[in-house]
Amino acid sequence: MRNYYVGSLCAIAAFLICSRGYDLRDEISGYLAGAAAFGVALFPSVNPHGGFTTMQVDIGFVHTAFAALMFLVLGYICIFLFRRSSPERPLTRRKRHRNRLYGTCGLVIVVCMCAMVALTVHASLHSLPPSGLLFWWESLALAAFGIAWLTKGEGILKDKPHPHIHAA
Repeated sequence: MRNYYVGSLCAIAAFLICSRGYDLRDEISGYLAGAAAFGVALFPSVNPHGGFTTMQVDIGFVHTAFAALMFLVLGYICIFLFRRSSPERPLTRRKRHRNRLYGTCGLVIVVCMCAMVALTVHASLHSLPPSGLLFWWESLALAAFGIAWLTKGEGILKDKPHPHIHAA
């Protein structure tokens, strides 16, 4: 599963870096999250089921720093950027539903990140190997962002077209 996870992180990083936003905040957030996702993929975490060296532990801390940055930015994107609306367009019922979904996804990402940090700090303080649960928390956070991304791309909860009445 790790290879699939690393591959999906690289794909996510490429999409984030290549996607175009509405303004400079969107652009910077995408670049920053994409660069951090590449960092997560390129600096592996320590294998919790095997022996590890001091250098592997140091690389694991770099991985953790990139992961924390990536998840902070992804949470920011969901909670703040995805929920913005165009002033020219009315706020539809579906947009309100999408905004709730973005907020929920952002909250899931933040909760997952807090759990990952807690697991990492606990392992560090007690000289334990990293928990195998980190993979699942990371996966859940990425799945939450994937749902938000698909929703923003109108794959989920798209506004329904209004039937127009044409006068004869």
